[in-house]
Amino acid sequence: MVMAAPILLCDTTGMSNDRWLECRMHGPKGDIPYTIGGSDVAAIFGVSPWTTPLELWMIKKGRMKPREDILRVYIFSDSIYSSSKSSHSGLNADYKAEEWYQTAQSTDDYIFLPAHFEEAGSSVNLVISIAKRLCSLQNNQKTVGVIRVDANYNGIKAVCDRINVSEGGALFIMDSNWNPVYQNSALPAAITNDDIRSAAASSGYSTRRLDRATYIVNVEIIPSTNWRVIAINARNQVVKGANATLIFNMLMAVGMAAFFDYMLSHPKDTHWYPVFYVMANTGMRVGEITGLRWSDIDLKKGIIRVNHTLVYYNHRDEKGCYFSINTPKTKAGEREIPMTEGVKQAFLMEREFQSQAEISSKSRVDGYDDFIFVNRYGDVQNQGNLNKALRRMMRDCNDEILEKYGADSDPVLLPQFSCHILRHTFATRLCESGANLKFIQSILGHADVSTTMNIYVDVTDALKKKEITAFDDYMTTKLET
Repeated sequence: MVMAAPILLCDTTGMSNDRWLECRMHGPKGDIPYTIGGSDVAAIFGVSPWTTPLELWMIKKGRMKPREDILRVYIFSDSIYSSSKSSHSGLNADYKAEEWYQTAQSTDDYIFLPAHFEEAGSSVNLVISIAKRLCSLQNNQKTVGVIRVDANYNGIKAVCDRINVSEGGALFIMDSNWNPVYQNSALPAAITNDDIRSAAASSGYSTRRLDRATYIVNVEIIPSTNWRVIAINARNQVVKGANATLIFNMLMAVGMAAFFDYMLSHPKDTHWYPVFYVMANTGMRVGEITGLRWSDIDLKKGIIRVNHTLVYYNHRDEKGCYFSINTPKTKAGEREIPMTEGVKQAFLMEREFQSQAEISSKSRVDGYDDFIFVNRYGDVQNQGNLNKALRRMMRDCNDEILEKYGADSDPVLLPQFSCHILRHTFATRLCESGANLKFIQSILGHADVSTTMNIYVDVTDALKKKEITAFDDYMTTKLET
């Protein structure tokens, strides 16, 4: 039996970017009636393995490193569509009779194929493959094909090697027989593989005593394979990192008060107070702040309506870089934010300042005008200017603190931060206050609650680690006495 040659999914030679995007969505002939794996590939390996003409150009110019972990992608339907980095097909002629193909058509789980070796010139690569059922967009119960991704183990190793393993830590991938598929260990030599196996017997987080020291072990089991991803960190390093997070948040909380006091007490910088105060106390994105109009706020009701973003970028036309208005891609981005009294006063302060300085908004961007935060010429602000002002005022504020108290007094100084950090700090304070997770998501405009969860977990984990450390120290002392 001779297998038909795979149809090349996309040949990017001479292809425009628009044509590329069209082909990636619907196939080179525009006749594939379903999405050809964008979300599936992303779910399996993080990003699409296909490269756009722009990305290819960036790779050639040395501005982007090509991915080494994905060798090829196949889509099996009425024909075989493929995108490959190697001449090796990786397929047997009777693939339809193989267990992985038949199983993939009958389940929504990811199917992991046994690892196999392929010759690539003078080298031999270990290849790991994953397959998944493709469903019709019109009827997700209807199977229209199978997608398969072949991954180069050496490339996966290169990705894993970029993970920073801390002192006294380790990262392992163990197969179902506890053989190490990947390992990067900075653990003491006295800790054996049997110790690792015992510590990682169950999934999730646990605290283990290994070689007379305490380690935090996190085990994730890869579905359908019984492979384990095992991350081990010395407790003292985890606590050090958690303390660093808490210290930064503490410095931001303490420092913000000093920072705003500094602006109010220095006339040359007072005009910056409203924009940064609103930013720090609403969690709005920079483009949402700079694009805010007077018609978007209701001072009587204390409401800010967020429904667009001001962006500045190179449009690649004869005008080059200029401002545009973007509207939210999801309903979550369009939202109402309640004002605190301080935020309301900041808006009133901005209005009063502009009235006294005879400043008014002169910019008109895509039909939008009457912007709230403008410079002395009436033009809209941009992120670069705002961050530049932040850096200068942080420097002057810290210099003033050092001059007042002296370097030997170890005073509390402002940490380095940006406009985006103000948004993150606001989110952190909301989490620490015990605010409802759904409320935090709606205020920040996160389309996916998992984005909010990441911030929430970071904050609560830092607090929990501090508490569990204190408890562990107490119990260790108790047992030793």
